[in-house]
Amino acid sequence: MGRVEREAGPAPLVHRLAPESPRAASLPFVAVVEAHMLAGFRELGLSPAELRKSVTRIRRELSDEYALATRRVATDGVSLLIDMAESFENPAWEHARDGQRVISEVIQRYLKFVRWDPPHIHATRLRLKTYQGADVIIDPRFAFGQPVLEREKIRVGDVLDTFWAGESYRTIASEFGVNPDEVEAVIRSATRRQRAA
Repeated sequence: MGRVEREAGPAPLVHRLAPESPRAASLPFVAVVEAHMLAGFRELGLSPAELRKSVTRIRRELSDEYALATRRVATDGVSLLIDMAESFENPAWEHARDGQRVISEVIQRYLKFVRWDPPHIHATRLRLKTYQGADVIIDPRFAFGQPVLEREKIRVGDVLDTFWAGESYRTIASEFGVNPDEVEAVIRSATRRQRAA
């Protein structure tokens, strides 16, 4: 297994692996979750400097280099928050940057896309919100961590390859035994990204 990169001082915001071979993966699943969380926090307008300072404090306070991929991190829509409670039942949220307690109800908008399965403290599954209308997940247990349709575990790549080979979305749905609406949503999301590129 590859070595996780570490730096003197704070670790990288998103962890990478030293690949075992030129074609081997360099992003562990935890890094995909970290990138998802960071993208959400950036959408809220948090500056790179505030994110780095907050993540450094979160990792130090929780004694966990991968704290950004835990359920102890959230947002109130303005800043990054950290849960300092001993259990998940009664969270004690405070601002990650300065430790100020948060009294208002916490908006955990991005956490609904991440799943934790006890006893794991780190994320076990990530739902990709870019595929609106289709339940697409990344779960290391299926398809070597590639995006799949959640119920049938069909790789999104296989659906798209079949579409680009000339099959209609209804034919694809029938061949793979999946909902035609989800196939159409996957195709729509993929072609939208291509047009934007």
